[in-house]
Amino acid sequence: GLKISVMLDSLLYVESADNYATIYYMNKSSRSHYMIRNSLKWIEENLTTDTPLVRCHRSYIVNLDRVKILKKEKNGIMLELDSENTPDIPVSKTYYQSFMEKFSMYSI
Repeated sequence: GLKISVMLDSLLYVESADNYATIYYMNKSSRSHYMIRNSLKWIEENLTTDTPLVRCHRSYIVNLDRVKILKKEKNGIMLELDSENTPDIPVSKTYYQSFMEKFSMYSI
C-alpha cells in the first residue's frame, strides 16, 4: 500500500467526505492536498492526542499551530489559517467546547 507522510508543521487541516479524507498541507510554499481512504473519526482517534490537531467540525480537523485568527461571525466561529488561499474553517457548536479547551492550551 501507498503511505503518505506529512510533517506536522506543514499540515494545515484535514477535510472529510464520507470515508475519505483530504489532507491539506504546505509543499514548497504552496498549498497541496492528498486524498486518502480513511474516516475523520479514525484520524481524530489516532492522531490528535498530544498534537496541535483538533476536531472543530464534523468535516474538519485543524492544526492549531496554523490558526492565525479565530473570529466570531453571524453564522458562528470561523478559523483563518496562516496560509494564503486557504478557506476559513468553521467551528461547529458540537465541537466548540472541546475545541476551545485545546485552543486555550495552544494559544499564547
